Amino acid sequence: MLGLDINPQNVGLISSGRAPVIDPGLDSLVRQAVQSGAMRVTSDSEGTVRDSDVSIICAGTRSNRNGSLNLHYVENVCREIGTKQADKNGYHVVVIRTAWEKYNPSV
Repeated sequence: MLGLDINPQNVGLISSGRAPVIDPGLDSLVRQAVQSGAMRVTSDSEGTVRDSDVSIICAGTRSNRNGSLNLHYVENVCREIGTKQADKNGYHVVVIRTAWEKYNPSV
């Protein structure tokens, strides 16, 4: 499995076998996957997306002031995937997993 993250801090954490998010048991799974060679991560979106058959988008979605869903980050990632896949023949599956965050004006 090849992961892609635009945040260099996350790439460093995952490459060293640590999860960038807190979730019970996830550190152990990431460490095992990295140590066995089953998983690696990069920030090179060009080759990673073009040479894959599936993209799993994990992006936060905040609510707007009026409570509606802000899909800005998801839309940007989908646009980038589409651009990288434009010249490729065949199917590419896109899976979207989001975490909703209620609007907080102090953030």
